[in-house]
Amino acid sequence: MNRTHRLRLVLCTLLCFVLCSCQTVLPANEKAQVEELLRAPKLSGDYGALQTALNDWLGESAQLKYPIQGELLSPFVLQDLDGDGQQDAAVLYTTAQTANVCIAILQRDDDARSWQVRQSVEGLADTVENVRLAQLRAGDDCQLVVGYVAAQGDHYLAVYAYNDGQLSTILEQSYEQYLVEDITGGGSQDLILMSTQEDGGVQIELLTVDKEGGFRQAA
Repeated sequence: MNRTHRLRLVLCTLLCFVLCSCQTVLPANEKAQVEELLRAPKLSGDYGALQTALNDWLGESAQLKYPIQGELLSPFVLQDLDGDGQQDAAVLYTTAQTANVCIAILQRDDDARSWQVRQSVEGLADTVENVRLAQLRAGDDCQLVVGYVAAQGDHYLAVYAYNDGQLSTILEQSYEQYLVEDITGGGSQDLILMSTQEDGGVQIELLTVDKEGGFRQAA
């Protein structure tokens, strides 16, 4: 065997040794530690309980959706939404089966130790731009105002009310800017939306409450 053949044999032997070393199987405990690091972190307290309740209800792990701006930057909104004196929770999330952000409403059990999903609705786009609470009518209940932004940059606003165990959509509207303020002097807040029309004009719409306590939209 000449020098060239011997050199090739040595190189092949070294290469096989390196490949075998790279394919070494991790011990079971180290593999478990790696999988634990790759798993999404589990939240603590009420947030952890809400996350667990939502995942159990869905039968899969939900991806929590954080608003990209605004005062509320959490996917969890803890508030007495229906004014019954008990705290409710709204959770923003998506799953592998949903194209848009969804909103789940959860309430505590009678023993106040765990949460249960009452209802879930699909939103208007795949990204949450902002979330805020509004007091659009007299009473102890409040409404959830959610701004969405689509991949192409379009903005949509939705207003949700939770009463008598039902989550209803009061308004779905494209917008550029909005303001929550009492401009009608009725003691409750009003919702003002501004958008640009195709001809370049500006359209301003008002969502306010009527004497019967229902919501009325006017341009």
